[in-house]
Amino acid sequence: MKQHAPLPYAEGLLELRKAHALLLPAWGTDRGALLLPGKVYDYLLAEAPILAVGQNAELEQILARTGTGLLVQPDDANAIDDAL
Repeated sequence: MKQHAPLPYAEGLLELRKAHALLLPAWGTDRGALLLPGKVYDYLLAEAPILAVGQNAELEQILARTGTGLLVQPDDANAIDDAL
């Protein structure tokens, strides 16, 4: 892993766009989402594929409607592997 110096926001989005996929933890439980990760907005702006891992129905709907990625369950290694 490399550590980089902080970048201005716009430059950071350009770096995100270079990614093959962006990993997004999706905290939640079987009873519902605990929160919508704020990073999802940056990832949507970056227009790179998003792989969300967790339980978050709201995030899953956003990714499906925008066609920007998918959400897989954290205990489903095959789904994670297939998504990558």
